[in-house]
Amino acid sequence: MISANVGTPDRILRVLLGAILAALPFFVPSMALPDITGIVSLAAGVIFLATGP
Repeated sequence: MISANVGTPDRILRVLLGAILAALPFFVPSMALPDITGIVSLAAGVIFLATGP
């Protein structure tokens, strides 16, 4: 496996940002999931959460 040069602050920031972006479509009415902004926000949050740890 390739070792990435990612520090602890970057990992923490990715996990926090990912959690916020993934939760936005569920808590902000204007970003409800059928809307494209909700889908993009959820997808970006999942990507950040997957690449964070």
